[in-house]
Amino acid sequence: MFQASLFFTLFLKILPIYMIIFIGYLSGKCLKIDKNTISEILFYIINPLVVLYGVSRIDVSLQVAFLPILILCIGSVMSLMVYYISSFVFKDNTKNILAFSSGSTSMGYFGLPIAVALQFDEHTISAYIVCYIGMLLFENSLGFYIAANGIYTKKECLFKLFKIPSSYAMLLGFILSIFDVHIPHFLSDCMVSIRGTFVTLGMMLLGICIAQITNFKIDWKIAFTTIMVKYILWPLFVLSIVLLDKYIIKIYDEKIYKALILLAIIPVSGSSIILANILNYKPDRVALLLFISVTVGLFYVPLVISLFFAKLFFLSMHI
Repeated sequence: MFQASLFFTLFLKILPIYMIIFIGYLSGKCLKIDKNTISEILFYIINPLVVLYGVSRIDVSLQVAFLPILILCIGSVMSLMVYYISSFVFKDNTKNILAFSSGSTSMGYFGLPIAVALQFDEHTISAYIVCYIGMLLFENSLGFYIAANGIYTKKECLFKLFKIPSSYAMLLGFILSIFDVHIPHFLSDCMVSIRGTFVTLGMMLLGICIAQITNFKIDWKIAFTTIMVKYILWPLFVLSIVLLDKYIIKIYDEKIYKALILLAIIPVSGSSIILANILNYKPDRVALLLFISVTVGLFYVPLVISLFFAKLFFLSMHI
């Protein structure tokens, strides 16, 4: 049953993200902004701080510890599958960045505001953040290796892999959580502000990259592949895992299922445009790929939740 009120509530919650993208677009057109510098600030400074703060606040348990591994496996399977299939279509490094994008989701920029709009309780939001850790594990390991492979040698890829600061921030965050060491309270507001900066700069960067595209030509093969993988294969794959666990394995509860379903239907990760700038690999093409995915997501995400998931997973909501 379609719930119009839920659709428009989510639509309005998502709309500010696109306003930020548009502001970035105007900035890219009117100001001489160096997108590579913004990418490096996000990649090397802000993202590690966001990861460190988020991971350090999670209560580590066996159930929780397995959840990032599950997300890592899902992202890896999707990425490797797309890499193999797209190698028959794309003979250049397009298959690398396409495989990275297919294995990742925009859980930070796009998903977290939706989780808040859906009025998830603290346990469900914490589960979502844990899932985000799994996505970071993918992006900072196999995902980065696939994206850089072909641009750099295997040895160079591995060397750059060990230089990713988010991986060390994640490890430090887990250590702090295990030993119950908390970030000082007087820094909490600052860390929350940094997280907001991460979302804002990430979406503005997409708008800036779109504004600076010199050849606005859509590669329909890439567009079709992205939409098929992100909005059809991802939801089907994750839904099958949810149903398998719900009726057979029975490890997780409904709150975990909500987090899993949400991450399955949001657009591809904004990290792809950051990586494209860091690796200096066709940022125009990647910006178009991400723009198509995010544009479709504006209508797809609230529509899918309203049509299929509102009754199944969000019965307890009062919007």
